[in-house]
Amino acid sequence: MELTLDCEKQINVKLGDGSYGILSFERGRFPTLKCANRFEPFLSQDADEILVHDYVSGGESSYYLSGRHGFSYDNELFDHVYTGSADRNQITQVSFIMPQLSVYFNHEIKRRLKKGGDVSAQTNIEPLHAELVNSNSIKNVNIFQSKHLKDNDNGDGFVFTSTLDINFTYDTPVSMEEISKLMFKVTNLFTWLFGTPSYVTRVELYDGDSNKGYLYVPSHKVKETEKVSQPYPFMPADQLRTSFQAICQSYFVDNKFIFDKIWSKTIPLFNIKNVLEYELMLYASILDKYFSYRVDRHELSNVMSQNDYAKFISRVTSLAENDPLIAGVIGEGAVVNIADETTLKRLIPNRSAATLNKKAKTYLRYIGKTVSDVFINDKDFYQIKEIRDRAAHGEMETLSTQQVYLYLNKIKMLTMYLIYKDLGVSENSFLELLCIPYNEMKQGCRMDSFKRDIALNKANIMQVDESTFNFLKSERGIFNFVFSREQHIYYVDKELTHRLKVEFFGEQATSKHRNIEEFVQSLVSYRKKAAYISESYVQYGKQTYLLRGIVVIDKLSKLQSFRKPRIAGESCDNT
Repeated sequence: MELTLDCEKQINVKLGDGSYGILSFERGRFPTLKCANRFEPFLSQDADEILVHDYVSGGESSYYLSGRHGFSYDNELFDHVYTGSADRNQITQVSFIMPQLSVYFNHEIKRRLKKGGDVSAQTNIEPLHAELVNSNSIKNVNIFQSKHLKDNDNGDGFVFTSTLDINFTYDTPVSMEEISKLMFKVTNLFTWLFGTPSYVTRVELYDGDSNKGYLYVPSHKVKETEKVSQPYPFMPADQLRTSFQAICQSYFVDNKFIFDKIWSKTIPLFNIKNVLEYELMLYASILDKYFSYRVDRHELSNVMSQNDYAKFISRVTSLAENDPLIAGVIGEGAVVNIADETTLKRLIPNRSAATLNKKAKTYLRYIGKTVSDVFINDKDFYQIKEIRDRAAHGEMETLSTQQVYLYLNKIKMLTMYLIYKDLGVSENSFLELLCIPYNEMKQGCRMDSFKRDIALNKANIMQVDESTFNFLKSERGIFNFVFSREQHIYYVDKELTHRLKVEFFGEQATSKHRNIEEFVQSLVSYRKKAAYISESYVQYGKQTYLLRGIVVIDKLSKLQSFRKPRIAGESCDNT
């Protein structure tokens, strides 16, 4: 009998001693075995599991209940229930069925209805594979597709479904308890990848002979999730393909401690809504722990080198032990014994970064601030600390809801960046996924697109003077500007910009040109070329402003230096 994690049922079962009971499943609760007319526990004190049979089916289905959780006189609670033909003591493959994965990769299925009524489709989703190195247990991780085709309920058509499983292969047999822990690790991982809570609906187990079984583990139903179809997830599917090996290696092997002990604390926060300052306080608390771990691990806050610090501690303890005056002051009744090295190190720690802000700045400087500067700066950390402290002390928040929301999303994005960094995702890949704005978390975070595009080497930059910059920022009636260059400075050609607006886009437009660069080209000297630039920043001093859909008139060599210009008269885009 197939067991799913969302099943809610009661099964009449028979125990080994001939007594009868009811095995109950309810989503989010421990499976319960209840025996009628029993006034004493039906398992011995040290027993951890029991085998029961479904007597309605004549004993064809058997259930192994393990991980004894608690009991009363007539019922027992268990952590896991297993059923199936696989040898439960020889499980070497585990598959988790995640419906969200099918949605996540669904865009890779191509289908088309032809004129004659024939349906053509490319239904294959290429599997993902990761081989783990130096792993004590998991050998490899795979995501693969299963396809099903059947008649619909009305019998007048058919239904095609594609499901994706994430499969783990072990070198040695794995226990039910380890599988349970793995399931929660998997849902944690995909919560970070999707940017919204993830869930498993079925756990399938296989032994060395490919016999199959099912495991039931109590898990809470995810009440609300954001879209995971492309382009809404935090990490797009194509980036997961590129980084899958690195992610699995980092998550399941290299950085296991960090994810188990620190980042796992962020998972409940994906279900919290509309308590902004308290969300921020919790994120700040987790980051404080993370930065402490990183700063200590890399010895970033040390006042002196470890060697000098050890010598200093040794000298002080030696002095305390041997100097009669100090030894007399310490005495047997002293509250603190500074002659003890462990005590002295606690009193005089070799660190300077003590606050969240200092630790954050210290670690971000260490790893480089190219990415973090896109969405958070040093001034933001001050405000985050103030909001956190007010929330922690139960004080009234002084900033507006919108301001708190802004800082909450900044600290959320910083958390996601550090998680992705620990997952082995490169800085460029993280910046690339920030360019896709549809995820709710990305939409809520105010970013410096100029710094992001500079880091990705994607920014077109045009230097302008102050009057041109102010004009471009304030002008609201023009959507497509025409620029020309004098030496190193670009200016708006107001006459050509006006003609483009009236003669090409206006109601009385008579232009026969296919696109705006061809139209502008027809109005300028043959010595110059016109090019359409989809995006470009104009810059004056340290100020920048992003423009879209502009036309630039310049020498051909200059236009070719822009990123992806569409030059008049060219048969294809220039890169």
